Amino acid sequence: MGKSAAHILFILFCQLWSVSFAQNKKAVADSLLNLLKTDKQDTNRVLHLEALSETYQKTGEYKLSLQYGNEGLLLAQKLNYTNALAYCNSNIGVAYLKIGDYNKTLEYTSVALNIHKKHGDLIGIANAYNTISNAYIMQGNYAMALEKSLLSVKLKERSNNKKNLASGYNNLGIIYYQLNNFPKALEYHFAALKLKLENGKKREIASSYNNIGTVYYSQKNFEKALEFFIKSIEVSEKSGDKSTLASSYQNIGNVYSDMNKEKLAVDYLERSLKIKMESGDKRGIASAYINMGQLLKKEKNYAKNKKQLLLALDIAREINAKDLIRACYEALSITETDLGDHKSAYEHYKLYRIYNDSLFNEESSKKTAQLSAQYESEKKDNEIKLLNKDKEKQAAITEAESKKQQIIIWSVVGGLLLVLIFSSFIYNRWRITQKQKLIIEQQK
Repeated sequence: MGKSAAHILFILFCQLWSVSFAQNKKAVADSLLNLLKTDKQDTNRVLHLEALSETYQKTGEYKLSLQYGNEGLLLAQKLNYTNALAYCNSNIGVAYLKIGDYNKTLEYTSVALNIHKKHGDLIGIANAYNTISNAYIMQGNYAMALEKSLLSVKLKERSNNKKNLASGYNNLGIIYYQLNNFPKALEYHFAALKLKLENGKKREIASSYNNIGTVYYSQKNFEKALEFFIKSIEVSEKSGDKSTLASSYQNIGNVYSDMNKEKLAVDYLERSLKIKMESGDKRGIASAYINMGQLLKKEKNYAKNKKQLLLALDIAREINAKDLIRACYEALSITETDLGDHKSAYEHYKLYRIYNDSLFNEESSKKTAQLSAQYESEKKDNEIKLLNKDKEKQAAITEAESKKQQIIIWSVVGGLLLVLIFSSFIYNRWRITQKQKLIIEQQK
């Protein structure tokens, strides 16, 4: 069933409104806040709260996004407004994803998914699977992430929804990056970027630039990495996307750290941490602490480095981000070895191996490889089917053209025969007339 007509019109209105205020999303939020002042406790208020939650999500103000999302959710429940219930839950799920509470992301997005399934809202279902995939990525559960991401992509490909397909390709790029399959990661990130450029959404374009830069950074191609991170920053600043801006600042800081440009590295890492602290992005804060710790290690400030890593570990445990927990244990093991604390170093190394094995165990690797191969096979089969359909269509067109030409030829031949018969008839009539005329003249 999907969204109601009123809901669709309102969302379209908000999208047009967002384009008009592309350079100043704060104006959109202020306008929605003004509408709330005169709203009654009805469906219009729910829609305004939903739009406000989504707007604050896009500006990186996740606490406000949760505040208005939850208010909209409570009113939607009271009014039994099921369409809005789905989208309020979706907004809340994404906000929790951004601040690093992945269990809450799965909880709220699963509710949204069930409502979308009841309504037969294919795009809503696909987007919910995409968010769930993101949560599993952040938790380091790459097999489940790939499974949900492929479900999302297949639905979007089936409906030929290019606008939403970009986010699906984006997730596949991230998953393959985490699995160290960098060529495949770039393939999907560039596929996502192409669609995003066609859609013209700056916020999403910036995210793709950042993701592509991350892959190049992992390949030690610092020049290409910086090129894409800088592109990401330029677009993020124009769109007001604080989340991607903070991520790109952090990534540039890491590049400069590897290039032994410590002052520049510190500058960018501090810029990133400031934005993440303001938005309450727990995962981002933990990641920034790890990077700052690594920089301190290069300066041989091991004690302060360890302090930063322990802060990061506390947050990573809180949000159950297995990849960050693993990174903390590995870094702590190396730092404690440098400090001469070999007992603690060994304990942390064992924990690192446990988390590393859980992230990349044999069963999980087999499942991701199987899912990937199955998807690629289905994709090729679909391409062959489409190619065969095109060939059949072309053959049908050729046959139709051939028949048409035959009809024209026979029509021309038939026309000529008629002309000949008619001409013969006229000629015979003329001869008879001439004979009769001659006989009459002779009689005279």
